[in-house]
Amino acid sequence: MNPRTLRHLPAAFFLLLGSAELISEAKADPAPAADVVYVTGQVHQQGPIEIPPGQTLTVHKVIILDGGLGDFADRLHIKLMRTNPDGTSTTIMVNLATITDRNHLEKDPIVKPGDVIVVPMLPIDYTSPK
Repeated sequence: MNPRTLRHLPAAFFLLLGSAELISEAKADPAPAADVVYVTGQVHQQGPIEIPPGQTLTVHKVIILDGGLGDFADRLHIKLMRTNPDGTSTTIMVNLATITDRNHLEKDPIVKPGDVIVVPMLPIDYTSPK
């Protein structure tokens, strides 16, 4: 239980259950972790996306479930980052344009629980034309 949350509870709650020490020492059973993939960067909703039981999701499907790409998303250089069982990490570069525009669905990698999808921002050229 988060001690910060306890401060926001009314005093009557503590009287009903006993001392605050007893409440703060109680530990809840950890909830089973859902299989999630994390999405960050130039997407509409950054954060975890749950992998529904029995379903296989790809990078493109996760981005769709997330609400799609942001206005300044670089869909040519999306990164799928994965931590391997031996502790090493792997980064897979994904070109969403190849997958969607050229119908190369076989190039859409399947995501695994714990993967992180990073959608970078398009590079901006601040130089003005002469």
